[in-house]
Amino acid sequence: MAHALDTNRRELQPAIQWLRKVPTWWVYPFVVHLLILTAATRFPLLFHVKIFPESYPNIASGWFQWDSLWFINIGRFGYTHVPGQRNVQAAVAFFPFVPLLVHYFEQWIVLIVTQIVLIISMLLIKYIGERAGLSYVQAIQAAWLFALSPAAIFYSTIYAEPWTLFCTLASVFFGIKRRWWLAAMLGAMTASTQGTGVLIGLFPLIRCINSVVKKYWRDFWGAIVWGLGCALGLAAYMVYLAATRHDPLAFSHAQSISWHAHWTWPWTVFVNAYKQMGLIGNGILILICIIMEIVYVIGVILVWNIRGVPISKPEKLSHLLYVTSGLIITLCFYPAGPPFQSGIRIASIYYPVYLGLANRLPNWLFGVVMICFACTAFVGSSLFIHGNFYQ
Repeated sequence: MAHALDTNRRELQPAIQWLRKVPTWWVYPFVVHLLILTAATRFPLLFHVKIFPESYPNIASGWFQWDSLWFINIGRFGYTHVPGQRNVQAAVAFFPFVPLLVHYFEQWIVLIVTQIVLIISMLLIKYIGERAGLSYVQAIQAAWLFALSPAAIFYSTIYAEPWTLFCTLASVFFGIKRRWWLAAMLGAMTASTQGTGVLIGLFPLIRCINSVVKKYWRDFWGAIVWGLGCALGLAAYMVYLAATRHDPLAFSHAQSISWHAHWTWPWTVFVNAYKQMGLIGNGILILICIIMEIVYVIGVILVWNIRGVPISKPEKLSHLLYVTSGLIITLCFYPAGPPFQSGIRIASIYYPVYLGLANRLPNWLFGVVMICFACTAFVGSSLFIHGNFYQ
């Protein structure tokens, strides 16, 4: 009997050793993330509002609100018929990746998988943070900032952001590993999640230029494959729109015509936010959004001066250009309605922000930012989950 037990232990030893190496630090930020959303669900800050009952009589509840309702309905009925919505043209502003997931796997399965995607994104942020020069602790702190960000609710419901971030991180990961076809496939997926997903193309572009300068021709052709994959996601959607709407840029035109969004100077949103702070009911939320947006701007500035030696300087340059371009686009894109209507949500996908904040802020200030992030996540999640406006 004893001999048999010893034999079983020896056979299980490799599995036990593997389990000991599996990182478990992600459990804590993930649990806190879910606790914030659970508290926001249980304790509403305002009365619950039923969103568009004529359009979404059965699905507008809990964590399924606002844009997630569009994704679900497009997944069920396609772009040509959205129940209760006369302006069908508005639907093409939503890129096809998330609706396809809903179409093939149903909303509840997508919701569960989204939680797994959140965990993997935290692991990848830590991995990339260490490559960028952060210490082990700082890289984990960056993942904490992401998990408790003001946009936390959007990473646990059916929105484009969790998939944009995950596919970007995974594409960069496989690009680092020189798994070019996987990087290309994930790059195509990134570009099919939302318009700003095409910024993933900056990574193969910098890799390609660096390969030419240093005459790494194998990397050059790999980066070409990667870059073509990144372009394919957007190109495929444009071909679909050209065939069905006779307008390959219908997604852009829908933003301006149906959603009344437009491009402006990056400081305009701050000016308009200041002017609207006196409005009853909006002032406090706008003030919170201004502060959070400023924190993201500071994070971008700090990324340019990370303390630590990066493993690859071209890789670091890619992150810098990616996050800077992303934040400029975020500030210049002005949807109709309250300032920062989508700003914090869109900015949240640019993960190098969290690396800069975790690396450069002193411990006490990092703690303050973490608390502010968590409190804003609770406020925003409570508003969103109970049908009040928070985007």
